[in-house]
Amino acid sequence: MIFGVMVLSSIINLVYPSMFMWGLRNNIRFFLFFFLCVALLSKRDIEKFINMLKKFFWLNVLMMTFQYFVQGYRDDYLGGFFGVSSGCNAYVCVMISLITVIILAEFNSSKILIGKVFMYCIACMYIATLSELKIYFLEFVLIVFVQLLYTILYTKPSAKTVGICIAMGIIIATGLLLIKKYNPAILNIFLDSDAREYYLSGNGYTNSGDLNRFSAIQKLYAKFFKGDELHTLLGFGVGNCDTSKFSFLQSEFFKKYEYLHYRWFTHAWVFLEQGSIGLILLVAFFLSILIFVVRTRKKRELLYNLIGISFIPTCLIGIIYNNALELETLYIISLACSIPFVVRKKIVYKGKR
Repeated sequence: MIFGVMVLSSIINLVYPSMFMWGLRNNIRFFLFFFLCVALLSKRDIEKFINMLKKFFWLNVLMMTFQYFVQGYRDDYLGGFFGVSSGCNAYVCVMISLITVIILAEFNSSKILIGKVFMYCIACMYIATLSELKIYFLEFVLIVFVQLLYTILYTKPSAKTVGICIAMGIIIATGLLLIKKYNPAILNIFLDSDAREYYLSGNGYTNSGDLNRFSAIQKLYAKFFKGDELHTLLGFGVGNCDTSKFSFLQSEFFKKYEYLHYRWFTHAWVFLEQGSIGLILLVAFFLSILIFVVRTRKKRELLYNLIGISFIPTCLIGIIYNNALELETLYIISLACSIPFVVRKKIVYKGKR
């Protein structure tokens, strides 16, 4: 259905074949990689991926520490092995969110002890502080809440449930101390009502007439789609708002409206090219994974249930917060989203033998 909307919107808008193919490549690769992971990977592959991600995480902590204290990089330009260009911290955000999901899931499924939880989560707080990832602190609370809720509803609550609540309180307090020491400006969003109101208002991301992540859809509708039901539903067509380093793959729309920075936010980009239907289908894709995890919970292991059900909310936040689904980070996100299906596939195969 998602592919059909992409094709239909492009046909209706008479998108040039070259631009359509380029736009299709950028929009469909997330879904293609997801289905490839489901089809080709096994539970053992997922275990290897998790172990490799943990090792890479600690290497990146060391690299980011070096870049921050020795080379002077910080905020949006601090990414460790992900580079030091603007926006590299989007990769970091995905990594530390996924690490947090995995570590808490391993603890809640009795795979690791509380000491490791402290070690990993405080390291994530530290990294988020150095690279000014304000959204991570919200994601952290959300991940903890979702996993606790799932544990209470679908498993037998124990002393571990109380213990994780206490531990999370200590970790959050430690995170606030790290913020105060290394990046106190982050606290303004949480403690200063004026700063929070400005951040959530319609002011552009750079305050130069561009879009704000929280009012982008409203602004785009008023500027381009108001009174135009067809384009509101299907957008300007896949590829018609796209761009590339190659001049022949730069759309006229991008050349004219690049200043809006709509490509910085997934929901803005999808809304422009695929309309409200495309955006709704994208959100529905992630929600369908949540439904799948809940409905098949009795047939699956707790660890992978927790990973699936607590990572998806961070993906939904990411649709609004950044453009991770349009960058190479999409491959990590896609692989993580496929985990419940990969494990489920193994169980189905076992049942058929």
